[in-house]
Amino acid sequence: MMDSLESRSNVTKEYFHKLQSWVIVTPSDRAADNKTAMSLLQPDQMVNMEADGNLTKDKFCIVTSKNDLLDWEAYVEAEVSPEHISETFPKLFDDLLDAEERLETLSEDSVVDDEDEHEQEILSTPTSGKRALMQAQSNQVEARRRFLSKRKELEMEIQDLKTQCYRACLDHRNNANRVSLQEQFNKARSALHAGQPPSSTELSVFPVTSKSHLRLVKGRPTAAFPDAHTTGIQALNDWIIQSSFQTRLDKTQVLLSQIQVLFDEVNSWILDGCQISAKLAGTKLPSLELVIKDIGCHYKKTMTSRDERFHENIISVHSGLMVERAKIDGKISQEFVRHVENYRKDNAGIAIHPLSYAACVRRTGGRHIPRKHEPIEWLSRLFTFYWSPIVGKWHAATQKTLPSHLNQFKTAQENDLNWYIQQVLHKDSLPGVYKDMFRERSDRLHNLLTEHLDKITLAYNRYSDRVSEIKRDSQDTLKTQMLPTFYQAQYLHGPGSCRMKMSTIEEGAEQIKASIFSSTTSDIEKKLKDAQQEFYRDHCRLTRMFLESVLKVALTLARQICQSPSQFDPASGRREALKNIMTARLPSWQRRWTQLKAGATSGSRQLQGIDMLDQITVKAEDEFFIKTEPE
Repeated sequence: MMDSLESRSNVTKEYFHKLQSWVIVTPSDRAADNKTAMSLLQPDQMVNMEADGNLTKDKFCIVTSKNDLLDWEAYVEAEVSPEHISETFPKLFDDLLDAEERLETLSEDSVVDDEDEHEQEILSTPTSGKRALMQAQSNQVEARRRFLSKRKELEMEIQDLKTQCYRACLDHRNNANRVSLQEQFNKARSALHAGQPPSSTELSVFPVTSKSHLRLVKGRPTAAFPDAHTTGIQALNDWIIQSSFQTRLDKTQVLLSQIQVLFDEVNSWILDGCQISAKLAGTKLPSLELVIKDIGCHYKKTMTSRDERFHENIISVHSGLMVERAKIDGKISQEFVRHVENYRKDNAGIAIHPLSYAACVRRTGGRHIPRKHEPIEWLSRLFTFYWSPIVGKWHAATQKTLPSHLNQFKTAQENDLNWYIQQVLHKDSLPGVYKDMFRERSDRLHNLLTEHLDKITLAYNRYSDRVSEIKRDSQDTLKTQMLPTFYQAQYLHGPGSCRMKMSTIEEGAEQIKASIFSSTTSDIEKKLKDAQQEFYRDHCRLTRMFLESVLKVALTLARQICQSPSQFDPASGRREALKNIMTARLPSWQRRWTQLKAGATSGSRQLQGIDMLDQITVKAEDEFFIKTEPE
């Protein structure tokens, strides 16, 4: 997660924020109190994940490994009493003790001795003979068989009871770990919200045993872990699939819309001209184009106005956050010196060693791991101090309000396209044959809009990622303003240097308390404006491309209606051959495409565990690709 070498640590931090899901792994026997595991997420990382909506059940989990390593008898004797493990455990435990006692009382020697005495009695009698001797030997063998059978039965019973006791203790420990980790998780999240309770989130905890799972894969499962569900691997695998499900579904939907637009283009090239039987005179084309462009001009104004309102909403949301941010800056600047004075203590409030304080100064507030103590990172604490008062509002704005505006914008775009289609269909100056053909091809416009909205969503996601990056980069801005004070303290050496370092750091905090947060907020605001302008430019470019595509569909149809059939003749024999091939194969493509689209739209839940991208990736032998020479 982190590294003492700054260059490697920066690489780790950069990669950390590119993850889609986070998994913390800790041994099961020390999951609840393992300081190393519990300190993997630093406060600044918790702040970023909370603000970006990543501290959720589907994106963050803890895996407790080596779940099979448990001496359940010692666990019962030293850590928990039998009645606290489960309701049935005391009876299981008593049954086990009883079975072990019965096994001890079972003595092979006594059985053998009894048979020997019986044999001697038979041999000593006057009437004893060969038949009596054989009967005695048979009785002895039968007695030994009964003894071995009884012993095996008791051993199997004991083994089964031990397995049940073992599983009960494992379940109890796993539940205890889950409760303890949930409490620590809730406590850490509450600390980020400045006393305000965050939304309740159940922590995903998965106890797993890779050793037992490997034995299962090799066909030699243990009694306590007979399948993938008991090893925990299946549950973890399901979580990983579920955590990436929405991303895979979004990518699949984008690919589906692109394929649909491609099919529309193929249909337009192959069939449109042939399907138009009613024709208009070529002299009608200029007047048709004029009307179509006039309707398109009004549609463009509507789209442009819609785009501007959408971006005004985005600017308004972030402006409101910056106003709140400025109010908070004035409050926390008064507490900044006391915050820096607390650098003399660790996260638990325990005074740190002077050498550890000096080490933190040498690292300019970076990560320092004292021996047998939790890591100390002043910059992480400063970042948390700066962001925790507003992290809840930031999360609500970026993860709820802005996505809501985006969804409303998409709905409005669909309504605007329907308005455009109705304008064309009810325009008196357009001929009926054009309206009929346009109505039949209106689905293509909806497909173009779907593709356009997918591109808008991708552009918005890039903008959202940039906003998160700006928030994270504010830690570097805070560090830059603290550096002069750190450098000044680094040059202090000799007797009493540690006390002088503390005084220098705290005096430096007094000097910059009025500007450190306001200047950081100003830097964030400037970067946000740049990101908003870049997103707006991308949005305008995508809207322009979409409007051009819509106008192209309308104008192409007008030209086809006003052209003579001879104008549809192919320009060359090669083009004619290609058109014939595609015409022959188009029905099979459409059947396959209909199946894929139906599976993705009507049954999106079927995508869980099955990557539709693999199904849509079609091989050459499926005849989805045609190899032709360039003209």
